[in-house]
This record gives sequence, structure tokens and C-alpha cells, in this order.
Amino acid sequence: MSSSVWFRPNDKSACVVHNSNMPRTKPTLDSGLELFLREWRRHRGLTQDKLVEKSGIDKATISQLENRKVPINERHLVSLSRALDCRPIDLLTWNPEETSRSLSEIAKSIPSHQHGLAQRMLLALLGDKSLTNAQHDDAA
Repeated sequence: MSSSVWFRPNDKSACVVHNSNMPRTKPTLDSGLELFLREWRRHRGLTQDKLVEKSGIDKATISQLENRKVPINERHLVSLSRALDCRPIDLLTWNPEETSRSLSEIAKSIPSHQHGLAQRMLLALLGDKSLTNAQHDDAA
């Protein structure tokens, strides 16, 4: 018996899809999943007390989650991701304290046929409106 957790893109909520054979109890995520709660809290410059205020989750639970003594449930995952201004999936998959690959390393791994798309995405992130449709057509 298992359940699946999925996340809506551009949304900070999670959904748990239960197997029909699974009892309907409080959904918890597999305790084998990594949880980067402490790392995200530190990354945002928050104390546990401040996270308690922002998330509405008691300090004992936050401490247990950070020390991986209890699995996180859907409600806590959504509340914490909102309080930490990240997506629920980020709490489970990304340690913001780790140095990630440099932009140049990432750029080198982009297939040449996707360079135009990558450029447009980066310009959009910067809010650069100078990329005209003509440039768009040339880049594609």
C-alpha cells in the first residue's frame, strides 16, 4: 500500500493521492524522504520561534521535523513552505545551503537546439522586454 505526493506547478500546495486500499488516516510523507527544513529556515534567516509565528506550527513539532524524528505531513509541508516562501517540493529536494553548479556550468550542459529558449527564459527572469518577436524568431 502506498500513496503518491504530487505538487501543482506555480502553486505552494501539495496533494496526496491515496491508494484505494490505504486507510484514510492523516497523510504523512515517507520518512525515507529527505527534509531540508532546518536548512531552509537558516537560509531565510529565521529562528525556530519566528518560524512558529509564520507557520502556526508549534516549536516542538518544528524541532522534531528538523531532527527527522517524525515524518512530515501534508498540512505541515504546505504551512512550512508558505512560511519559508518556497514550494513544498523545495523542502524535500533542495538544500539551499549547498553550493549549486555555476551558471556557466549549467549553460554548458544545455543542448545547442535549446540555447534560444534558455536565453529567453533568463531574460524573462530579469524582466528584460528587449527580446522582440524578431529576435525570438531568429533564436528559435
